[in-house]
Amino acid sequence: MLLGRVMENFEIEYKPFDGGDDLYLNLDIDGDGVEDYVLRSCGASPDSPCTLYVELSRGNKFELEERRFFLIRVRSVPYIVVGESISEPEAKKRGKRRIYQIRKQSIDLICPHL
Repeated sequence: MLLGRVMENFEIEYKPFDGGDDLYLNLDIDGDGVEDYVLRSCGASPDSPCTLYVELSRGNKFELEERRFFLIRVRSVPYIVVGESISEPEAKKRGKRRIYQIRKQSIDLICPHL
């Protein structure tokens, strides 16, 4: 947690979408003023992998398949936090989480052990 901040300050709004997927709202990753399409699709099991589909308004498309994850925003930049297994205790998750950044050209791993 950043000093003086709570997790709610970083959350990205999403709505349930077709068949249990989540559609993230109000993301303009490529900075062109047009909302980009960002969808998370996860399997039925709490520990099944998820896939993130990103389609920018300018045409770039990316996918990321990983363990369970959620999206956050820090200073208008979207990040993916991976490794939030529901069935594992907190102590077992330490050092196994990863952070990706969603950029205009790609999704990049920026922190492999958190």
